[in-house]
Amino acid sequence: MRRIMFQALVCGIAVVSIVFGAQSTNDWKTYFGATKEQQQKLDTANKAKSTTAKALRDQEDATIEQLRQKVEANAPDADLTTIFNTVKSTTKSIQKAENDFWDTIEGFLSPTQVAKLFLKSHPPKNQTASTAAPANTAKPQTPSVVKPATPAQDWKSYFAATKEQQQKLDTVNKTKNEKVKSLREQKDNQIEQLRQKVDAAAPDNDIQTAFAAVRSSDKAIQDAENGYWDTVAGFLTQTEQAKLFLRGHPKK
Repeated sequence: MRRIMFQALVCGIAVVSIVFGAQSTNDWKTYFGATKEQQQKLDTANKAKSTTAKALRDQEDATIEQLRQKVEANAPDADLTTIFNTVKSTTKSIQKAENDFWDTIEGFLSPTQVAKLFLKSHPPKNQTASTAAPANTAKPQTPSVVKPATPAQDWKSYFAATKEQQQKLDTVNKTKNEKVKSLREQKDNQIEQLRQKVDAAAPDNDIQTAFAAVRSSDKAIQDAENGYWDTVAGFLTQTEQAKLFLRGHPKK
């Protein structure tokens, strides 16, 4: 996913039916054990989420481009406020669509089926690594949270933060990055615990509790990503916030 500050977070929205190709259709059907009625409801939920997510992402892309044009035209802060608020609101709507999807399917699938569906698109980390690249291929470096779009000196001139603002921004970035890193590690551990429970055919109530923990961590990551912008709004102007955001969202 290309979103840096928000996506956060976010984990992204994936249409679950797309990833079923990891196993043969018959194997998956046997493993998942959905009735015809459940599968029909799942197809409907997948389609609804996919349609909603696409519309929201299109809206987000268009609004980000509007924000970029305003910044490049040196528009006043007042002109940027509504647009940037729309960007943030759309990101939250994308997150809500993902959360609503799981709420919906928990209404007609058993906790074990929900967990299996979730794990279908969250393979073990070592499996992902082994299938993603040859063993001798160097691991690409993880991009920083704020990816420089210009050389350092150009960025300083473009952003024009005061020393005090930069110190505050460094502190906020460090706090947020450490928190998100810890939450992601926690979530990874919880996913592995969920996998172990499913593999061991644990009772539905145990699996439901384990999956609820995963979702809670995911929500905490979203809150940390969204809260970051609420924090920087306390010491950066609207234009500075927009420039900071756009630095992590280069033009397509």
